[in-house]
Amino acid sequence: MGCSACWDGWAGFFVCFDKRLHAVFAVHLSAVFGVMPARRSLRSASARTLRRAHVKHRLTAADKARAALTAALRPLALQPLPVYVCEDHNEVLRAIYTALRVGRLPFTSIALLHFDSHPDLACPEEIPPDMIQSDPEEVLHKLRNASGGIAEWIIPAVFAGHINRVAWIRPPWSKQIRDGEHHFHVGEATGRVCVSCDSPYWRFNVPASKMVHAQPLELVVSLAHPGGVAAVVQDRSWILDVCLDYFTTRNPFVDSLRAAKLDAGALECVYSFYTFALDAMDCSVDLSKLVHAILAGRVDEMTVKARSRHPTLRALMACFPEKCRGTLRVRLDAMLESAIRWNDETRAAVAECGPCLELPHHPSTRLEMAALLREFASCLKGLTPPKLVTIACSTEDGFTPAIDVPWLLRRVLRTVQTCYGVTTQIVFDESLNLSL
Repeated sequence: MGCSACWDGWAGFFVCFDKRLHAVFAVHLSAVFGVMPARRSLRSASARTLRRAHVKHRLTAADKARAALTAALRPLALQPLPVYVCEDHNEVLRAIYTALRVGRLPFTSIALLHFDSHPDLACPEEIPPDMIQSDPEEVLHKLRNASGGIAEWIIPAVFAGHINRVAWIRPPWSKQIRDGEHHFHVGEATGRVCVSCDSPYWRFNVPASKMVHAQPLELVVSLAHPGGVAAVVQDRSWILDVCLDYFTTRNPFVDSLRAAKLDAGALECVYSFYTFALDAMDCSVDLSKLVHAILAGRVDEMTVKARSRHPTLRALMACFPEKCRGTLRVRLDAMLESAIRWNDETRAAVAECGPCLELPHHPSTRLEMAALLREFASCLKGLTPPKLVTIACSTEDGFTPAIDVPWLLRRVLRTVQTCYGVTTQIVFDESLNLSL
């Protein structure tokens, strides 16, 4: 992707951005703490999914958000280290865009140090590649309202050419991508953003030679080790990004199935089927859609022999290699036997939440969190200060236990200040409902 194409899109974004700022720039931030109004993405009453409600955002609130963030990031000679704290992880991309806009970050060759229980490296499902190049504001809007936006915010910054190194520092219980160095490309193919990596984490793997606008990405995956990421951030501007679920995390989809009155035996059948299916199937298949059709069609009420002739079940089996179908059918039949006792709500929950049951689930004790905080500090010591710090709480979607957020946030902020010995200017998103 040529830089000229990127700059053309960004030029329009910046002009619009600047015009709006003149009217609202009188936003007061304290020297250390600031309050930043931001467009809030509302949750539905059910916490079982990542779906956002589509809401109308008031222009005044959006303008104030941009003004406050720009003020915090303005690259003055003695500017303190800006720290942006938000609820949804995809909102940190707005802070990155703003840092690019005011010149605090260079336009290319940025490294991202990402502490999280989840990689957040999924390719965006609902964002056209040309939008990433031409309309960053719309990218933010799409992520805010996408069902999986919190897991898709890094790849757009890679595709746009801003970030080309990412270190995912994972806790011990997260293993979605194998440890080590991964070198691949992010580009456009068949009208969508995709990667050239064969890891099962990504649904689509396209050779770089068949991509348009391919951008190289160096990905390092590891536990937190002292000095282990020095090479990632060496001789370049970098961003420190922390999700509080790095220290303790729940899988809200497991919680949702329990809330749908799925007993332990049924939950085990569902988990057994999905873990095997997700590992063995063609990644391009929408497993949730097929299972939903089977459960909604009451295939479970048929005899085992009649099930074999059902077209949706046959379509499901065709998605798997021949050697896997026997085991898959045994596990599917066990789940369908349990499904006889499920109501429509439970059936919908199983179809929707089942593919996410493999997400990490590890509610930590305070002792475990304290140990991870020490490892977090040891990993940062000796590194040059980042240009920007972003922190996501991830409470509303059920990933970080709400009771732990104030305790963790105070300690993460203290660690950043201690490690780098600089004054931090902290900007809080208005969607946060917490007190420190």
